[in-house]
Amino acid sequence: MNLTGVRTLTISSPWHKSKRWEDATAEIHQMCLQVVDKVVAGDKLMTKFRIPKHT
Repeated sequence: MNLTGVRTLTISSPWHKSKRWEDATAEIHQMCLQVVDKVVAGDKLMTKFRIPKHT
């Protein structure tokens, strides 16, 4: 079946907009946590970002 020209309904209530922001924020947070894990896993990136060793 060819659906060319069929329009879709886009729901854009304040709740949906808020949910999209929350989802995007959660995704960015997870990405930041992954970066931190990668940086602290080795001395090379710790040195590159000038993060002192914890003693």
